[in-house]
Amino acid sequence: MSNKTFNLRHHVACSKPWEEVSHAFEKAVGITTQSIRRASSEQVASDNPADQAVTHIEMGLDFVRASLIPQAIYNFTEAVRLDPASPDAFQHLGSAQFCMGDYQAALKSL
Repeated sequence: MSNKTFNLRHHVACSKPWEEVSHAFEKAVGITTQSIRRASSEQVASDNPADQAVTHIEMGLDFVRASLIPQAIYNFTEAVRLDPASPDAFQHLGSAQFCMGDYQAALKSL
């Protein structure tokens, strides 16, 4: 690994202002940290895929509350992968996809 400091500003390829991107990134890190602490304190860290799916659903809902829908979709997708029998995982994934305007994917998920 290089000894150069990683600068996110140079790697952001979008039309959003830097402050908005930086704020969203910091919110995402904070939510992920909180979710990991909660999962650890509740001892949800399990080898059981269904338990892991529940953790991803909870993290996804945290991201939805913070209006970070792409991160929520990632977590809901992981929940579906871990527990394909979870109606909650599919419902939340479809709702998030719908919010992002991906109506075809939302129809498949719902």
